[in-house]
Amino acid sequence: EILKEQFKYQKTNLKFLGDGLHGAVFGVQNYVYKFWLVDFAYEEFLNYCAKNQHNKFLPRLQSNIRHMPAFFLRDKKAPDALSYIKMERMSELDEDESLTLFKIFATGNSTKTISASEVCELVDYMDTREEVISELRKRSRAEINPDLLLFIDTLRDLKGLCEQHNYYFDLERNNNLMRRGGQLVISDPLCEGFGIEQNTRFQRFNRSIGYGKQTI
Repeated sequence: EILKEQFKYQKTNLKFLGDGLHGAVFGVQNYVYKFWLVDFAYEEFLNYCAKNQHNKFLPRLQSNIRHMPAFFLRDKKAPDALSYIKMERMSELDEDESLTLFKIFATGNSTKTISASEVCELVDYMDTREEVISELRKRSRAEINPDLLLFIDTLRDLKGLCEQHNYYFDLERNNNLMRRGGQLVISDPLCEGFGIEQNTRFQRFNRSIGYGKQTI
């Protein structure tokens, strides 16, 4: 709500696209700007994306993480700057689309497919890459194609970041997007408790001074 009012006052071309507990997204043409106050897990994910821009399953970034002064009233524990980044514009997945997109991983010449949600569960619960691949071969009875191997390796890298920093591995449908042409893109897979606590407190403060229920 705060950013919407500010951008409206400045007469920018940025269009509000959505928000959540950690941040808000504004779009212009083929790009979006995501703003957040506290989200260390998301910043860690963006650093991983920046190092792996060749990976089709990750967002294509158009800038580094940048910062701007926090121009609004906030409680004394809140940071004095907003963070933001520019990236490609993608579409959200509705329930029907996600069921289709989660079956893009055809295995060899077989007519069977493996859903992305199944792969996520296997990577989350199995310790090694070999265990995941072995189980997928049992289920599909076919060779694993390169796209699926890349998806597995990406998920395992992100799982490693979770273990390293004590984050949560969060790959629900709402944390994935669709690139033009139907490409599944992992958009926000990491979550950490400190950021949730900070942003929840900040939202309570905003409501206490008259801003809407949904803020960054």
